[in-house]
Amino acid sequence: MKINVYNFLLKASGLSQREAAIFHDVRVDTIKGWSGGKTDAPLGALEEISELILKQRAAADETLEQFDAAAVGDVELGAASDDYEAAALGWPSASAQHQALALIAADMIADGVAVSVVPRGSTVATAAAADVHETEIKPPRK
Repeated sequence: MKINVYNFLLKASGLSQREAAIFHDVRVDTIKGWSGGKTDAPLGALEEISELILKQRAAADETLEQFDAAAVGDVELGAASDDYEAAALGWPSASAQHQALALIAADMIADGVAVSVVPRGSTVATAAAADVHETEIKPPRK
């Protein structure tokens, strides 16, 4: 039995079917067909979602390197509160950004670091991080 590659990647990306439809600029029914194996996802869609997963891993790796260099204690991660905020950070949706944060949190927790996830801008540290991206706010693709 073969595993549906598109559905496998979709789950790994953290996107919902609705978010995937926006991300690929197709109808939700198209995503359902790809995910359910009714139709094969085109190579372009597989490449797009693969690139998103690689971006999530790269963002996690980069963040972890920065924390390793800083030798910090407890860590607070700022989560985008909605898709518009996530788009301002370069993510297709809040759940895609949250998936990257989950990778970071999992690695840190495994290393014994106390991690909390808070809405971006809700504390001094996350507000400062949010200010860095304030000038590049772009709404998500529809």
